[in-house]
Amino acid sequence: ESPSIKITQIDLANIKESGYMISDWEVDIKASEAEFLAPRIHYESDENYKYKLDIKWIKLATPNSENDNVLLRAPWSPEKYTQSFERFYNKGTGIDYFNSWKYDRNTPWPAGDYAIEICCNGTLLKRKEFTIY
Repeated sequence: ESPSIKITQIDLANIKESGYMISDWEVDIKASEAEFLAPRIHYESDENYKYKLDIKWIKLATPNSENDNVLLRAPWSPEKYTQSFERFYNKGTGIDYFNSWKYDRNTPWPAGDYAIEICCNGTLLKRKEFTIY
C-alpha cells in the first residue's frame, strides 16, 4: 500500500546538541562547524494518519572512487535505516521537525557529498543531496 503522504521539501540546519542553531535552514555548512544536522520537512497528507517515517543519512561515494555510498548508522539504528519516527499528521499541508543526526559522536562531519532520504513503508518520499564544504 503506497503512503498517502508527500514530502515536498527537506530543509537542513546545523545545530549544537543543545539545539542552538549554528547556521539557519539551507545555509551552506562548513565542515569545521558541522555538528548535528536537523531536518525539517514540508508535507502534504491525504488523510489524518499516523505514519512511520524512516530516514537514511548517506555519505555519497566520490567520483572515481572504489567506495560505494555508505549508510550512516548507530548501534540503535533500525535495520536498513539511520532513524525511524512515528508521526501523526492531520489531513492537509504542514511542517515537521526531526531529531538531528551527527556523523560521528566524536568528530564533526567530514567535507563531502551526502544525501538524506525519507521513506514510508519502504517507499522513497523525498531525497535531498547536500554538500559539506
